[in-house]
Amino acid sequence: VNHAPGCEAYAAAAASSSSSSNAHEAGYDAFMTGVVFMGLMRLFEIEGVAQRSRWQQPLLPAGPPGLDSVQQYAWRQYFARSKHIEYAALQGPEMVPNRPEVLFLTKFSNGTRWQDIQKKLSQLGLGRPNVSMVRANGLNTQPTGAYVTFQTAKAAQKALQAIRATKNWKVTVMTYSDYFFSKHGGSSSTAAPVVRAAPAAVAAAAEEPAVAGDLVQQLQQKTAVARQRQQQQLEEQQ
Repeated sequence: VNHAPGCEAYAAAAASSSSSSNAHEAGYDAFMTGVVFMGLMRLFEIEGVAQRSRWQQPLLPAGPPGLDSVQQYAWRQYFARSKHIEYAALQGPEMVPNRPEVLFLTKFSNGTRWQDIQKKLSQLGLGRPNVSMVRANGLNTQPTGAYVTFQTAKAAQKALQAIRATKNWKVTVMTYSDYFFSKHGGSSSTAAPVVRAAPAAVAAAAEEPAVAGDLVQQLQQKTAVARQRQQQQLEEQQ
């Protein structure tokens, strides 16, 4: 590796066990990123060769690995800690996110924490899904519901069946769109209060067993109103 003028010390640092002292310097971080990238290219190259028959496997070149092995990952802006969208495509088709339905739980005892719900779901063999508590009556009040999100539709369906079988909680299935609008609200000041009232409506409805099955319909109606108002605002701005 040929270092730029002023960065010659990085060559010695890379060969030393105390190279961490140079971490977070812009030049050294760029050097480390490049070394890791070259290593990954070599691994992808080896993986591609390994998938061929042994009669088609050429010897790996002694020089630096080529870019052909990583072309499928080019022109992508990757997002750290993104649950559903791994990257934005700078060229070509965008990634289609997988957003399973969300389970909305009610009818649990006072004092229940999100950790308690997660632990119970884990005991049912459902892993450790994300649990978000709903406090419709204020931040410091008892939770009135809980959103439970899963990575796959198969996991959400399995959880739905398991929760209904235990009969410990009341469970309602929501689309991801309804969940997003009810939890985060709309983007406009006019739509936001309408959508943010959805958790309160859900919690109030959950107190009445006769109407508990209508929770999703109420959320859909409030979401539709919010979207209509957002569309009207966009048209007025144009």
